[in-house]
Amino acid sequence: MTATYRFDPVSRIHWLQFSEGEHPDEATRQLLKDNGWRFKGYRKQWMTNRRWVKVPDGIPYEDGGQCDYSEERAERLETAAEHTEARADAYSERARAMVSMIPFGQPIHGSTDRNRRERSWNTMGKAVREREKARWLEEKAEGSKTRHAWHHDPGVIARRLEKARKELADYEGYISRAQAREAEQGPLDERYAGYVVEYERRVGLLREQINRDEAELRAAGGLPADRVKIEKGDIILIGGHIQKVKRPNKKTFTCESLSLFLTSGKPWELQLDRTQFRIRIYTAAEWAELEKGGQATEETARAKLREVLAQAGGEDGQEEEE
Repeated sequence: MTATYRFDPVSRIHWLQFSEGEHPDEATRQLLKDNGWRFKGYRKQWMTNRRWVKVPDGIPYEDGGQCDYSEERAERLETAAEHTEARADAYSERARAMVSMIPFGQPIHGSTDRNRRERSWNTMGKAVREREKARWLEEKAEGSKTRHAWHHDPGVIARRLEKARKELADYEGYISRAQAREAEQGPLDERYAGYVVEYERRVGLLREQINRDEAELRAAGGLPADRVKIEKGDIILIGGHIQKVKRPNKKTFTCESLSLFLTSGKPWELQLDRTQFRIRIYTAAEWAELEKGGQATEETARAKLREVLAQAGGEDGQEEEE
């Protein structure tokens, strides 16, 4: 019995699928559970979201590479919402049919009439619960789409790369120190040797992630902040907020709020990462002209932002602060 291992880089979930018609025995199932794996009936696979997990020793498997189940998840939830909505409609029709022969406003006559009304009421309650579940599934599907898009955002990729490179350097540093210690003092004890083996495995996984994210960032054209020369006085959309650039730095932008002020009257300042930059709304010169005419307000910037997003087909529209 051989399983197939897959990894979803968006949801960061590991999947293990046994061949169709084959079922792991009780000992194998318990081994998987002890190592953090759980069976998911809708996909008929075992899964875990533990970051550095590996298939337990003793379970033969093949590496199936990456999968994109997270993209399918939104479609699956939308289909489930449609089916749930259909059940709600069926319950509603059934509830109305139960009392269709009773004239509206007629008092209850006997136990048969009472039972019919109660059954209709209970059935309508099922319809209401099914509709609530359908709304919940629709919200989950929308959230899944949003997360999927967020994962592929250039700024998110850049921040993920920075974290992965730091982790890679830490693990490589530990391995290098362990090798130096081994060269000076002889073989490492079993515990430290085990750490080295595990960290070498993690180094390999991190390099794969870094290569994958670097390729995706290049395909996306790099960071938006690297495609536009941002200068002092520009009005930009960054981190979901409309801000005025006070000082562009190497890794950050020092920004001033257009609507929040200190008691001294000075604008509220924020230090925001360059990876959070989305769009330049006005250049410093354009904003200065608006200031001369008394039109340099946040509402003016918002109106311009909506215009820019509409021209771009709504891209990044979700980033605008409500």
